[in-house]
Order: sequence, then structure tokens, then C-alpha cells
Amino acid sequence: MTCLKIKKGFICMSNTDFKCPHCKKKYSDINYKYLKRCNKNKSFTTKINCSCGKSFYLTYNYKGEFVTYVRESALDYYQESVTVLDWFFDKIKSHFENNGDMFESLVFTYSIAKLKLKHLEEQKIN
Repeated sequence: MTCLKIKKGFICMSNTDFKCPHCKKKYSDINYKYLKRCNKNKSFTTKINCSCGKSFYLTYNYKGEFVTYVRESALDYYQESVTVLDWFFDKIKSHFENNGDMFESLVFTYSIAKLKLKHLEEQKIN
């Protein structure tokens, strides 16, 4: 954000430049094309397909500056067939590692869920 001092206060302008998180290609929103696309949605985000062949999402923060991010799904995350349970455990375990009792409960619940999932898969095969 750039601020300029004027006679009776300040005027601040947000940065409208952003980069692709994959290839770092620079984008500029001088004509507010991407801002208008963000404002059309309830989530205030838009999907951008970059020339590198990958897509990313764009939103803006409280300062009005653009923020780019990539959404991960279970398949994108592992690039192979992994259960949603494994993906979910991997995502949340870091939140509980500092609390020994909670982490122990989480690992115990995860192991029970894995056993039940294995049992259900065996029933499907038979």
C-alpha cells in the first residue's frame, strides 16, 4: 500500500500487482479486470489460468492488496491414491503436536479409523 500526504490528510492506494505462485509471472490489474471478477463471487475470489498451464486463485486482503494461493485437494496433495482420512490427519496433526494429550488422542482415533476403514475394504472385497 502506498500512501501520499495531501493538504488535509492522506490518500492511500493499494498495490494491484501480483504473481503466479507457480512460475512467478507478473500480473497487473490496472483496469480492475481481476478485482471485478473477485467482487462477482460471494467468496470474493477468482480462479486464474496462467500461461504456465497451472491455475491459482486470487483474492484481496483488508488493505486492498491482491493475495494469490493454490487450493490443494487430497489427490493433488499426494499425487497418488490416498484415503481422505490420511490427507485429513496429515493436515491437522501439526495443530496438536504441542499438546501431548490431544495429540495422543488424535493418533489413537486415527489408528481406530484406519482399522475400521481396512475392515470395510475387506468386506467390500469379500
